[in-house]
Amino acid sequence: LSLIMLKFYNLSNHLLQKMVLQILGKYSSMKEVVKTKDFKGANCYSIFGGIKLDLKNTSLKDDTVINCYAVFGGIDLTVPDDVNIIIHSSSLFGGVNNKTSNKNNDNKKTIYINVTAIFGGVDVKE
Repeated sequence: LSLIMLKFYNLSNHLLQKMVLQILGKYSSMKEVVKTKDFKGANCYSIFGGIKLDLKNTSLKDDTVINCYAVFGGIDLTVPDDVNIIIHSSSLFGGVNNKTSNKNNDNKKTIYINVTAIFGGVDVKE
Protein backbone atom coordinates (compact mmCIF):
# COMPACT_ATOMS: atom_id res chain seq x y z
CA LEU A 1 0.00 0.00 0.00
CA SER A 2 2.89 2.38 0.72
CA LEU A 3 4.26 1.97 -2.79
CA ILE A 4 0.84 2.68 -4.26
CA MET A 5 0.47 5.87 -2.23
CA LEU A 6 4.00 6.99 -3.16
CA LYS A 7 3.14 6.56 -6.85
CA PHE A 8 -0.05 8.61 -6.40
CA TYR A 9 1.83 11.27 -4.39
CA ASN A 10 4.43 11.73 -7.15
CA LEU A 11 1.69 11.91 -9.77
CA SER A 12 -0.26 14.46 -7.76
CA ASN A 13 2.80 16.70 -7.25
CA HIS A 14 3.34 16.77 -11.02
CA LEU A 15 -0.32 17.62 -11.65
CA LEU A 16 -0.41 20.23 -8.89
CA GLN A 17 1.85 22.39 -11.05
CA LYS A 18 -1.00 22.51 -13.59
CA MET A 19 -3.45 23.83 -10.94
CA VAL A 20 -5.35 20.59 -10.54
CA LEU A 21 -7.57 20.34 -7.47
CA GLN A 22 -6.19 17.98 -4.78
CA ILE A 23 -8.57 16.42 -2.23
CA LEU A 24 -7.56 13.99 0.51
CA GLY A 25 -10.14 12.33 2.75
CA LYS A 26 -8.11 10.18 5.15
CA TYR A 27 -9.99 8.73 8.13
CA SER A 28 -12.52 11.54 7.70
CA SER A 29 -14.88 13.09 5.19
CA MET A 30 -14.38 16.02 2.86
CA LYS A 31 -16.91 18.05 0.90
CA GLU A 32 -15.78 20.40 -1.85
CA VAL A 33 -18.06 22.59 -3.98
CA VAL A 34 -16.30 23.93 -7.06
CA LYS A 35 -17.71 26.96 -8.90
CA THR A 36 -14.86 27.90 -11.22
CA LYS A 37 -15.45 28.71 -14.86
CA ASP A 38 -12.23 26.95 -15.90
CA PHE A 39 -12.08 23.61 -14.10
CA LYS A 40 -8.72 21.91 -14.82
CA GLY A 41 -9.25 18.52 -13.13
CA ALA A 42 -8.87 16.83 -9.76
CA ASN A 43 -7.13 14.09 -7.84
CA CYS A 44 -9.30 12.57 -5.10
CA TYR A 45 -7.79 10.25 -2.49
CA SER A 46 -10.26 8.57 -0.15
CA ILE A 47 -8.54 6.33 2.40
CA PHE A 48 -10.83 4.98 5.12
CA GLY A 49 -12.97 8.08 4.54
CA GLY A 50 -15.28 9.82 2.13
CA ILE A 51 -15.19 12.62 -0.41
CA LYS A 52 -18.07 14.55 -1.96
CA LEU A 53 -16.95 16.63 -4.93
CA ASP A 54 -19.67 18.86 -6.40
CA LEU A 55 -18.87 20.16 -9.88
CA LYS A 56 -22.38 20.96 -11.11
CA ASN A 57 -21.72 24.74 -11.11
CA THR A 58 -18.47 24.54 -13.08
CA SER A 59 -17.78 24.87 -16.75
CA LEU A 60 -15.01 23.39 -18.85
CA LYS A 61 -12.92 25.12 -21.48
CA ASP A 62 -11.21 21.85 -22.44
CA ASP A 63 -11.59 18.15 -21.78
CA THR A 64 -10.36 17.28 -18.29
CA VAL A 65 -9.35 14.35 -16.10
CA ILE A 66 -10.45 13.38 -12.59
CA ASN A 67 -8.39 10.67 -10.89
CA CYS A 68 -10.15 8.86 -8.03
CA TYR A 69 -8.43 6.54 -5.58
CA ALA A 70 -10.81 4.88 -3.10
CA VAL A 71 -9.16 2.56 -0.58
CA PHE A 72 -11.70 1.38 2.02
CA GLY A 73 -13.57 4.61 1.29
CA GLY A 74 -16.00 6.26 -1.07
CA ILE A 75 -16.10 9.17 -3.49
CA ASP A 76 -19.27 10.89 -4.73
CA LEU A 77 -18.85 13.04 -7.83
CA THR A 78 -21.61 15.39 -8.98
CA VAL A 79 -20.90 16.52 -12.52
CA PRO A 80 -22.52 19.12 -14.81
CA ASP A 81 -25.20 17.76 -17.12
CA ASP A 82 -23.64 19.36 -20.21
CA VAL A 83 -20.52 17.15 -20.37
CA ASN A 84 -19.63 13.70 -21.66
CA ILE A 85 -18.42 11.20 -19.05
CA ILE A 86 -15.91 8.45 -19.84
CA ILE A 87 -14.88 6.15 -16.98
CA HIS A 88 -11.87 3.84 -16.79
CA SER A 89 -11.83 1.62 -13.71
CA SER A 90 -9.53 -0.85 -11.97
CA SER A 91 -11.31 -2.33 -8.96
CA LEU A 92 -10.62 -4.99 -6.36
CA PHE A 93 -13.68 -5.67 -4.19
CA GLY A 94 -15.01 -2.25 -5.16
CA GLY A 95 -16.63 -0.52 -8.08
CA VAL A 96 -18.01 2.48 -9.92
CA ASN A 97 -21.62 3.57 -10.52
CA ASN A 98 -22.31 5.91 -13.42
CA LYS A 99 -25.75 7.41 -12.73
CA THR A 100 -25.53 10.11 -15.39
CA SER A 101 -27.68 10.27 -18.51
CA ASN A 102 -24.47 10.12 -20.51
CA LYS A 103 -25.25 10.72 -24.17
CA ASN A 104 -21.88 11.12 -25.87
CA ASN A 105 -22.12 14.24 -27.97
CA ASP A 106 -19.19 15.51 -30.02
CA ASN A 107 -20.15 19.11 -29.24
CA LYS A 108 -19.73 18.66 -25.48
CA LYS A 109 -16.54 18.72 -23.42
CA THR A 110 -15.53 15.41 -21.82
CA ILE A 111 -14.59 14.52 -18.26
CA TYR A 112 -12.40 11.42 -18.14
CA ILE A 113 -12.71 9.70 -14.76
CA ASN A 114 -9.96 7.24 -13.85
CA VAL A 115 -10.83 5.08 -10.85
CA THR A 116 -8.79 2.77 -8.66
CA ALA A 117 -11.07 1.21 -6.04
CA ILE A 118 -9.82 -1.26 -3.44
CA PHE A 119 -12.63 -2.20 -1.03
CA GLY A 120 -14.14 1.18 -1.96
CA GLY A 121 -16.37 2.81 -4.52
CA VAL A 122 -17.08 5.84 -6.68
CA ASP A 123 -20.51 7.20 -7.60
CA VAL A 124 -20.90 9.63 -10.51
CA LYS A 125 -24.18 11.54 -10.81
CA GLU A 126 -25.63 14.75 -12.27
